[in-house]
Amino acid sequence: MASEGERYVTVRGTAEIPAGETFSAKEIEPYLFETLPTPSGEKRYLLGIYTDKAIENLSIGGLKLPLHRCRTDDWSMDGDYCIWRSKQIPVVHHCRYEHQEPKLSYDLFAKMGEMHRDAPDLIFSILSNGGGDSNYPKHFIEGLNDYARWNVSVACINNPLLNHENLDL
Repeated sequence: MASEGERYVTVRGTAEIPAGETFSAKEIEPYLFETLPTPSGEKRYLLGIYTDKAIENLSIGGLKLPLHRCRTDDWSMDGDYCIWRSKQIPVVHHCRYEHQEPKLSYDLFAKMGEMHRDAPDLIFSILSNGGGDSNYPKHFIEGLNDYARWNVSVACINNPLLNHENLDL
């Protein structure tokens, strides 16, 4: 979808929403998510909703639009990381940061960053990465540019009401 003043227009149509279909900003903005811009820099939007419940469709402007789960949630690759090129742009995908044996070297991730330090463009992907040890991306970013610094803030709440071992029930 593309913005046209106070309205949004469908750029690439489907059977449910033909190309050129317009919606008022008021009715559709809560369901728009900015995506990659056009080559000329114009903003583009995807239609959707954040929810933890299964929703089959969304009613907007009198249309009943089918929805599907975000497909990136199920995207996976074998291994811990992979590197490839897409249209001459290097792509670095970190599949996981979890603690495992044998433990991956932080230096390996730093060298991966150093390897792409001079690239004019880089796609750094963590699609479907469930998290884990944040030292892996830290070393990658520091290898990518040695001036980056990693800040981590942690808060720990210690409350007897939350610690069931200390309750006398």
